[in-house]
Amino acid sequence: MILLDLGVLLVKIKKRKTPKLLEFPSEMIQCDSCAKPDIYLIIADEYAGKTELQDLFSFNNTNFENNLKKRGFYVVKGSTSNYNRTVYSMASLLNMNYLDNLKVIY
Repeated sequence: MILLDLGVLLVKIKKRKTPKLLEFPSEMIQCDSCAKPDIYLIIADEYAGKTELQDLFSFNNTNFENNLKKRGFYVVKGSTSNYNRTVYSMASLLNMNYLDNLKVIY
């Protein structure tokens, strides 16, 4: 039994994929002396969105979005996610890559 398990383990190790490293396109060059802008990412976790607030609760949330725009933020209209949990969306966003091998957990 030990030899059988050892054989299965060796096959799985051999088939394991190594993660791909992302490479920058050749037209992108790194600039050490360039001024880097401040980037703010606002995650409104469980925020229903302007349309849903209007449809379900008859609440006009335009003032909130307009205030963000006045402060220089870009507000995405009709945004959606590829994932059903914020933690997965954040991991995918910050890694700039889709998450593989996610399993359904109830």
